[in-house]
Amino acid sequence: MPIAISIVPEGFAAAEKALKNVANGFPRAAADAINRGLISGRKQADQGIRARYNIKSAAVKSELLINKANWSSLSGSLEAKGPMIPLGKFAPTVKVKRVARRGARRQFVTVTIIKGSRKLVKGAFMAKGRIWERRQDERTPIYPVSTIGIPYMVGYVGVAKKVEETIARVTAQRLEHNVNRLLAVAGGKGG
Repeated sequence: MPIAISIVPEGFAAAEKALKNVANGFPRAAADAINRGLISGRKQADQGIRARYNIKSAAVKSELLINKANWSSLSGSLEAKGPMIPLGKFAPTVKVKRVARRGARRQFVTVTIIKGSRKLVKGAFMAKGRIWERRQDERTPIYPVSTIGIPYMVGYVGVAKKVEETIARVTAQRLEHNVNRLLAVAGGKGG
């Protein structure tokens, strides 16, 4: 389930009015501001996810896609896509113990999905570097075990709200900066 975050920043009408005498001024200023906001939003999403979940930055950033704005289309988006993440990505540990005194040995697999909270995965075992489980009494088939995906992590209340705020704040700041820069350049050439 993909999740998309889009923001409608303030100040676009005032910027368009201020740059009406600068050739392609408003599209340049707005597209750059939107793209800078999206890049900052992706960084905030990465930091927010890694603050709560035990996952590497590369795994997060590979699933956060930016659709950049351009001069002809002043719209951009930050999308979180991706499948469920295998449990093997969440620092698994395996302990082999005997259940009974002379009984068979069993594997006990634990993982840390949320930082500081190691949990036992009931009925799971590790083979070939992956975590598997049996869902029936027979020996086969076995199934790989997965958990939440990046869209769910971004959708977490503490992360999504900060991402939206960051995108809106950075876009507004960059738009103001770009307008002032283009007006200064146009004023210098005209005078």
